[in-house]
Amino acid sequence: MMMSGWCRIKFVDMRTRRSTVTRAEYTVGLSCSIAGTAMGLLALTTLSATAGGQSSRGLTTAILLSIIALTTGGLVPLVPRVCHRFGVRRTYVVAMLMTACVWAALGVLEFAGLVSVTILYLSGIVLGGVMAATTVLKPLYSRVFLGGAGMSVSYARQSFISGFAWVVGALIGGLLIAQFGPGWPLVVNAVLFLPLAYTVGRSSTGDEPKLEERGHRMKAALRASVRDHPAIRDAMLVGSCAILLVGPMSSMVVPLVDSLESFPEAGAGLLMAAIGLGRVGTPAVVSRMGRRMTPIAGAMLAYGLSGALLIVLAVSSMVFTGVAEVVVWCMLGAAFGVGRFSGRAFEVGAGLDSVNEDERVVAMTSLILVALLTTPLGLLLWGVLLDVSTPQVTLLVAGVGMLLAIALLRLTRPTLRAARPD
Repeated sequence: MMMSGWCRIKFVDMRTRRSTVTRAEYTVGLSCSIAGTAMGLLALTTLSATAGGQSSRGLTTAILLSIIALTTGGLVPLVPRVCHRFGVRRTYVVAMLMTACVWAALGVLEFAGLVSVTILYLSGIVLGGVMAATTVLKPLYSRVFLGGAGMSVSYARQSFISGFAWVVGALIGGLLIAQFGPGWPLVVNAVLFLPLAYTVGRSSTGDEPKLEERGHRMKAALRASVRDHPAIRDAMLVGSCAILLVGPMSSMVVPLVDSLESFPEAGAGLLMAAIGLGRVGTPAVVSRMGRRMTPIAGAMLAYGLSGALLIVLAVSSMVFTGVAEVVVWCMLGAAFGVGRFSGRAFEVGAGLDSVNEDERVVAMTSLILVALLTTPLGLLLWGVLLDVSTPQVTLLVAGVGMLLAIALLRLTRPTLRAARPD
């Protein structure tokens, strides 16, 4: 679908010192929403793995998450149009409230014993629709409220906050599922969206991106963004490889852990929490590496290390058993989280810092759209591998594939070989 009233977005002056209270309120709201999302994802994938049965739990989970990603990806290009019509702040707040309603409805259906594969797939379509706006606008609002010299730093700060919240949410979600089933984490997730919606809703109009009329159509604007900025193309290419090969590790935790006999019942929550803990180290890694590398070089290195860690995970599972395996996996999972989310921060920075402020929403939309369209391929790859082979084989294929992809990109694209910032 095209639009005649495409828009430009300008940000308020990032150098303006924000109120400590306002920043604290946003941090609390963001933390609550991230913790709830961890609970919701854990509960949702538990439901899908159970519904899929022993023979197809990986594929069922992959299809559900793919439906969410494809729906979100299909609607992301329409987000600027909706923002132009209703306002950025109102769009973001309404999208969060609608997302909360969907999670609450799923929880009620679970309590009533009415959740089936069909219900899950239908809920995935609805979730994907309302998540399109939050996916695009959350990083942009985080830059407004959290600040940062560039998008790599701003995204890393968001990852730092998200890391702690994700750990708490994953641990609590795992315990709730083990004790009471997945219904309560779904309801709690819905409630935890409300603080962020309240904080953004009561913020001043000066705290949101400003919309201006622009004569370009949506598809033309996206094509021009990719055509005119090699850095965006590089970021999209590197990011797509990572999403295809190492990205599913974070969302396919439940079917992955269910195939490991040594893991406890709450093992998925433990591993998800460990990966989230790794996100806490993102700002330090991005800051240190960013002084010596370009953002795209940092992304490639971080993603390459993530792939290597998947290989180590597979080997460790062949060596350790019992409690030792759980401990080793959680330690390696934390290291994987550092690499995965540092790579994402560098990737976003590589794309968005290469354009002007008023072009960033177009660049962000391009990156997110490509990421969401690539996500189903990675999920289906992991889902099929988990169902037809073993977790170890799945990790080896993904890890080796990531290393080969990075090596091939460095050999074939000269713009990806720069190792120092300008």
